[in-house]
Amino acid sequence: MSPAAARAFPAQSLPDGFRLIDVPQDRADEFRDVDEFAFGVAEGELVYYKDFATSVDWSRCVGVETTDHRLVAIHASLAFDLPVPGGRVPASGLTFVAVHPTFRRRGLLRAMMARHFSDCVRRNEPVSILTASEPVIYPRFGYQRGNWAVHLTLPAGAALRQIPDAVPVTVDIETASLERHMELASAIQRRAGFGPGARPGWTCDATPGMSRWRFSVIEPSPLAERPRIAIAGRDGVATGFALFRRVKDRLGDAGERVCEVLELVATDASTHRALWSTLTNFDLVQRTTTARLALDDPLLALLKDPVTPKPTITDDLYVRLIDVPAALAARRYAAPLDMVLEVTDPLISRNTGRWRIVGSPFSTRVEHAGLQDADLALDVGDLSSLYLGGMSLMSLFDAGLIDERKHGSVERLAASLAWPRLPGESRGF
Repeated sequence: MSPAAARAFPAQSLPDGFRLIDVPQDRADEFRDVDEFAFGVAEGELVYYKDFATSVDWSRCVGVETTDHRLVAIHASLAFDLPVPGGRVPASGLTFVAVHPTFRRRGLLRAMMARHFSDCVRRNEPVSILTASEPVIYPRFGYQRGNWAVHLTLPAGAALRQIPDAVPVTVDIETASLERHMELASAIQRRAGFGPGARPGWTCDATPGMSRWRFSVIEPSPLAERPRIAIAGRDGVATGFALFRRVKDRLGDAGERVCEVLELVATDASTHRALWSTLTNFDLVQRTTTARLALDDPLLALLKDPVTPKPTITDDLYVRLIDVPAALAARRYAAPLDMVLEVTDPLISRNTGRWRIVGSPFSTRVEHAGLQDADLALDVGDLSSLYLGGMSLMSLFDAGLIDERKHGSVERLAASLAWPRLPGESRGF
């Protein structure tokens, strides 16, 4: 454990009778059992775990067990090469965080978070991210929301704007198949996330099992058809895909049908429009619901009527800077920046201090500022929320959460943190 994490999470935070362990794959059933108890997984949802054992990286699975070897708390992480504004950073995707209901309120989660921070330091992962089932839990550990996502309900035949000089794209619809489509979907997702202008926060499959799980976690329903996949392409090369299914609201011919889009990835504008045009124009379907979309997703610009789809805003990625200088140095800044930030981190003490950022769209340098006067001061959680460029610094300032030490610093930093493309992802983890 790093000295900073050890000071923040003393050994006695784990009560007598419990110990932290690495969980091997031969204990996968026990690991899964804790998760099912903690989240109250319905019997019909157990298909989610069809490929569970291959979806996680078992070298990164940790738990708490009792002295009689009963596993009672778990977490895992995934190694992401995370796009950030103007660059990439090694990031740890925290997932499967669960404590058995019988063993809550005993400090087990606190001890596991200490272990997670220590593992991030050991693996040189300056950033940790997660998608939260209970968002109120994670700010206690320095995580804050890094972006918003939007969900739409589109009417049948939703009108889309034409694209000048659009490239012809064909769309073929097939029954989704793990064997036929796993590698194709994973490859398209990587191309979208690793190409020029990659969207900050875009998470590609970190394990082969994550690619398999894309097809396994679709909950079966007597009112839903088998999952389908729309594959877009041109000249024999796939340029995008959409996983979807059509669902009735009740049995019988009179029931309304909804096209439920589970994931859509496109590598260019023409593909994006072709897929959405297909998904909103099925016979017998009254409306189409989207998967999570970034707030600047191209669909929002293509819709002729942006109001009728009834946008719903939800939280998405939560971000935690584990190593503040390394994380800040990994990204670029839209406007030239030379500023000293005073950061407070009650859990990882080596982050606490004054840090000078000298950044631009092309390079960044971060160094300890010693006794230099700070331009502004903020908590590590609020700094983490700003990291991907998806949240408003002015909003935090207007809420009284940022201490501006030098007049004009907030506006200058806000201009530098902004990025042309907002953060987002096509699926959770």
